[in-house]
Amino acid sequence: MRTILFLLQKEFIQIFRDKTMLPMIILVPILQMLILVNAATFELKNISMVVVNQDMSATSRELISGFEGSKFFDLQYEFSVDKAHESLLDNTADVILVIPADFERDLIREKSASVQILINAIDGMAAGLINVYTGNFINDFRQDLLIEWMNIKPALRLFPLK
Repeated sequence: MRTILFLLQKEFIQIFRDKTMLPMIILVPILQMLILVNAATFELKNISMVVVNQDMSATSRELISGFEGSKFFDLQYEFSVDKAHESLLDNTADVILVIPADFERDLIREKSASVQILINAIDGMAAGLINVYTGNFINDFRQDLLIEWMNIKPALRLFPLK
């Protein structure tokens, strides 16, 4: 504990002895924050997604078209889940979306269906963001589908201007 106090005392003496050191200690971190704040973003773009569409129905194509229209995802298509797994293991894909056979039939009959999302989790932060992005796209698709199939009209209220 004594050595730490001695080192702190020595460093403070050095800081106040050199007049250029004090502005450097204060200004350099502030400048770094101002300049580098734009470089630190958590937005992902060009996420490589491999789609395995085993259903080939209009509904599954509609789900895929939502991902195609996004600026976040670059889609590639495979017919085999094994080939898609290889691309995940080779680090050429970040995420795999597997739409099982009878996807549309299950949606119509049971009002629910499952899709499989396999994420390359080598980069944990990116994997978490990819999970959120794909989950949001699928939830938006589900809500749009419910509105379309159930003929649910979103509530619209008009308030008078005063």
